[in-house]
Amino acid sequence: DPGFRSSKGLLIGYKDPDELSNRQKREVKEAIDEFERVLYGKRFADPERGYASYIDVDTAVDWYLVQEFFRNQDSNFYSSVYFSWSPGEKIAMGPVWDFDLSAGTKWKYQTSPQGWHVRLGEHWISRMFEDPAFAALVKQRWAELAPVADRAINQLPAAAERIDASAAADWSVWRQESQAVVGSVHGSTFGDEVDFLGKWLRQRRAWMSQTEVTFGRPSWNVTERSQVVYVPVNLLGRDPAQGPVTVDYALELGHRDPGRGLHGARRPARLRAR
Repeated sequence: DPGFRSSKGLLIGYKDPDELSNRQKREVKEAIDEFERVLYGKRFADPERGYASYIDVDTAVDWYLVQEFFRNQDSNFYSSVYFSWSPGEKIAMGPVWDFDLSAGTKWKYQTSPQGWHVRLGEHWISRMFEDPAFAALVKQRWAELAPVADRAINQLPAAAERIDASAAADWSVWRQESQAVVGSVHGSTFGDEVDFLGKWLRQRRAWMSQTEVTFGRPSWNVTERSQVVYVPVNLLGRDPAQGPVTVDYALELGHRDPGRGLHGARRPARLRAR
């Protein structure tokens, strides 16, 4: 598809309309470049002048949660990531698309229901997660949508029964040993595959509902000689009445220049709840 590369190197293709004028192409590129300039700027988390003034955050949250719940391999801004924009309006994420490599299936591999996928890349969504307000919105929205996920999972047996005849025909064509892609086979029958999907999604739902630890603000400065550094953290999805929680942490100290010591520590710590 025709398109362009954004200022951060993201490949963007035009889907609709089929043909754009030079003016439209220029407007789109200028809008995306301006959004990325703010998103990757020092004050990106400002609620009024930061990235939230350029993108519909609610659509970003919902888009992310659907993709992360299924652990869709393409959603790490690899392929099939859709968004819309019109002059004078905000960027809106969606629709979600292309879930052939998801819910336990990866190209020539299988994926665990545990572990993050989308937020670990280097793209718009992962940058937004550096804003504590965005992380809190995601956790709050997941609490609302988790019961919806439960209902969808519970509907799998009835849905499988409804399409049983079509599934049997599909199985006879595409589940031959010589044609099945490694990593896409989770059972010897269609029923086994349905059971696998339900079990995987239940485990995924439980894992995503655990307490999360995030930084309390996007960044802060300390003097080089500080002997004690207080790191603000937030516990998301945990009732304070449950008592204290232990947090493991690891330091990333940047790179070492021989004879000049350590420098360039832009992301000094990663945290996870235990």
